[in-house]
Amino acid sequence: MSSLYPGVKSIAVVPVGLTDHREKLYKLRTFTKEEAKNVVEQVSSWQKKLKKELGSSFVFLSDEFYVMAGVTIPSYYHYEGFPQIENGVGLMALFKHQFQRSLKRLKVKKGKNINTTPYIIVTGIAAYNFMEEVAKELRKTGFNVKVEKIHNEFFGHNITVAGLVVGKDIINQLKGKINEEVLVIPDVMLKESSNVFLDDTTVEEIERELGTKVIVSEVDGRKFLQRIQSGR
Repeated sequence: MSSLYPGVKSIAVVPVGLTDHREKLYKLRTFTKEEAKNVVEQVSSWQKKLKKELGSSFVFLSDEFYVMAGVTIPSYYHYEGFPQIENGVGLMALFKHQFQRSLKRLKVKKGKNINTTPYIIVTGIAAYNFMEEVAKELRKTGFNVKVEKIHNEFFGHNITVAGLVVGKDIINQLKGKINEEVLVIPDVMLKESSNVFLDDTTVEEIERELGTKVIVSEVDGRKFLQRIQSGR
């Protein structure tokens, strides 16, 4: 396919999402950590080769492979303008870049008040460590935040991405854990242009069941920080 470049601009390598509901389907399994590492190494070698030949890495790994392999996410500049962002390729690197730039500006503004509202950032298993690093940076700045990971009981534990976390799982797993904290959830958990999760639970139901406020944030580091600072 690289011979078709630039007619074919880029390729994404993404692991298949496997739910627990696969009766009578072809047997598939998730990658092991070691296998994911091998995929990262294989694609990295392709990228180096193609960068020399085409001037572009051409093939890009989804964030999930780096998470499964337990290796560092590449830098913002690795992704060449993020041509595969809609496939979850480079989301973490882009978010981190946006967040750190915005946090730096927030720190340097003298006299800037920090919103000390207690927050719980809700995410899936895959993004938990990444969001915990974000939370550490926020706590250093004076924000009161912690992160809660939600296991996917609705689709199955093999599904770890935040975008497939459903409302009932949030309610069931956070029940009794909320004091005065405000929940922050990413908008990818909701059906497009709505306040409804994939299991038809609504944001209002979560607020009612957990007795708290829910802030829906874009998956954008700058806008995320703005919502944490503004409280809305």
